Amino acid sequence: MNITKKELGKNELELTIEISHDELKPFLESSVEEISKSKAIAGFRPGKAPYDVVVKEVGEMPIYQSAANDAIAKYYYEAITKEGLDPVDQPKVETIKLAPNNPFIFKATIALLPKIEIADL
Repeated sequence: MNITKKELGKNELELTIEISHDELKPFLESSVEEISKSKAIAGFRPGKAPYDVVVKEVGEMPIYQSAANDAIAKYYYEAITKEGLDPVDQPKVETIKLAPNNPFIFKATIALLPKIEIADL
């Protein structure tokens, strides 16, 4: 996971997070299992269809979109913890790059808790 920070102004920060394809694989497998549970695939029990068969039935992008949602939840939290940030609200998330066999890149714009300095009396 690579994190790039960019200051946007007063108490706003933009994090660009890049997740390698290897880091995304567990999420893809989990998405395939969930999709195969909800969609009946001929010849397989619910949740037991292999990756290739599910791709032929529903296409590859629905699998990647489902995996991306789960990956964003995990890696956004890891990024703010690693950077020691105090977000005030939910982030505004934008997908930059989501394609098969490529790294997944997303951007999260967050509002931060303002820093308060106490004056010396």
